[in-house]
Amino acid sequence: MTNQHVIGTLFTFLAQEQPLERIGGGSETDVYRTDDARYVVKLKGVEDNSVEAALTQARSLRESAGRFTHYLGAEHTIPSHFLVAQDGVGKIYTVAIQPYLDQALPLAAMDYCTLTPRKWAQVERQLLVVLRRALRCYKRSGHMPDLYGTFSRSVAERRQMNTPLMWPKRVWHFFTQRLGRSHNLLLTHEAQPRIVLVDYDHVRWRGLWGRLYYTICWLLFWRELLVLTGWEAIWLIEEEFRAVE
Repeated sequence: MTNQHVIGTLFTFLAQEQPLERIGGGSETDVYRTDDARYVVKLKGVEDNSVEAALTQARSLRESAGRFTHYLGAEHTIPSHFLVAQDGVGKIYTVAIQPYLDQALPLAAMDYCTLTPRKWAQVERQLLVVLRRALRCYKRSGHMPDLYGTFSRSVAERRQMNTPLMWPKRVWHFFTQRLGRSHNLLLTHEAQPRIVLVDYDHVRWRGLWGRLYYTICWLLFWRELLVLTGWEAIWLIEEEFRAVE
């Protein structure tokens, strides 16, 4: 992975053998799908555009993915493989490769009105499991996954999101985001649908800013937990009434 010629060749192979279609992205990452719809390829830039920095970033991302997979469990995560690649103009990326979840929908794109009461209850219970495990991860490791995420429709929009003019809007979005409109959590299209986390990025801030970020997320998670616990109690009461009838 430290040989730039090998890195460039690998990136070229991905581009030529499996044409990539951009299907989304966040504020730091562009997300592509391979032409055969088998894999998702996520490109994350490196600040100083060096192989060494990209390798450090890839190892850190791999560590985060392993940590979050351990705490959330295999049923709520997907495999992630990390490598370093270079494009045709010399820009270096950390690349994450994941299986493409066919027909899975981000919670942000779901029409909840189409869900039956039973399926809606199943979704909420899974969200409770994910929330509790994420809080346990934070308590034991000092890190927590980003269960919300952001979305950019194009590379240009992603770049615009990182300009100072967009910071007030991003801060407002951060405080008002809800788990039911998450971009990082997907509902799979299976006989037994699962809530799956697809983003395993670590928090890039350190020190005071990192602690502040985690504190706010901890409060947001507890807000979601209390709301969902209330709904869970309502579903349990309704099930008891149906059982009596």
